[in-house]
Amino acid sequence: MRLSSFLEITTTKFIDKYLNGQMLKHQPESDACIFLGEKGCSVHKHRPLACRLYPLGRLRKVDGQELFTEVTSHPESAGEFGTTSTVGGYLKTQEVTSYLQAEEAYMELVTYLAKSAFDELDPNSKKKLPKRNESELNYVDWILNPDPVIAQYCKLKGIPFPSETEQKLKWHLEALRKWADGEWEPEK
Repeated sequence: MRLSSFLEITTTKFIDKYLNGQMLKHQPESDACIFLGEKGCSVHKHRPLACRLYPLGRLRKVDGQELFTEVTSHPESAGEFGTTSTVGGYLKTQEVTSYLQAEEAYMELVTYLAKSAFDELDPNSKKKLPKRNESELNYVDWILNPDPVIAQYCKLKGIPFPSETEQKLKWHLEALRKWADGEWEPEK
């Protein structure tokens, strides 16, 4: 969402042009990131969380505990490495807070969607969630390609499509939760 906003294209166009599955494409005939230019990263200010964390690897245990490790750096990496900082200090310099918050919000949503799919929500709830089959949840289109869902949801609510990424994130999460609750259906 952040990269598509920066590039001023829809998430649909971003997926088509820059992703191979859920991973960024490489440059033709190279193992280099598609956004690596002659002067370095061409989207550095808006780079994704994985790039912000590099060369740290982040592991999340089932109990929520986070562990960090140093991954083997790419031999052509121009990064500066050392031992004078802490993980917390490094994360602060990489400005990861909003990225981690978004990741947490989506993790909560995916957990909620999974629970609703298996009817594991509060059995005393007055709201009965609709039964869904696998073909009704197009994960790629509805979760990984947020712009069409946000556009439909904004139209339903009679509000303009947001220009700010944080507002897009808010409406996307809300739209998917309300879809899981059976309060609306995005067009397929």
